[in-house]
Amino acid sequence: MNMRFQRILIAVFVSTLFGGAAFAARAENASPDTAPATAEQHQPAGKHKGAKRWQEMTPEQRTQAREHFQRFRQLPPEEQTRIRDRYQHFKKLPPEQRKELREQWEKMSPEERKALRKKRSEHRMQQDRKLPPAQP
Repeated sequence: MNMRFQRILIAVFVSTLFGGAAFAARAENASPDTAPATAEQHQPAGKHKGAKRWQEMTPEQRTQAREHFQRFRQLPPEEQTRIRDRYQHFKKLPPEQRKELREQWEKMSPEERKALRKKRSEHRMQQDRKLPPAQP
């Protein structure tokens, strides 16, 4: 996989993680005739899936994806790994549960979201303290 395409995929991933709800909401509010196909409806083979999704994004969504990608790249490697793992966990959830979680997130105020992030961070720190030291 070439580096540019890999960066696009990561940008789409980060955009989905941080702001994909707007893209999903746009698709859900469109009529069936004009709504873009869902990921399940158009599963292009292999490497073309991310490129197709990128093409479906508006210029504003692409700009936001690039900004999110830059923020993601500035995170420590451990944090990037944690985010990728959480995203993979989210993707494994049933579609109904993912939709429900997105709706809950969208209903939250920025203050509630910040409080939830802080709570998760504190919980993660407590979990890290419970782990045995890494073996060399």
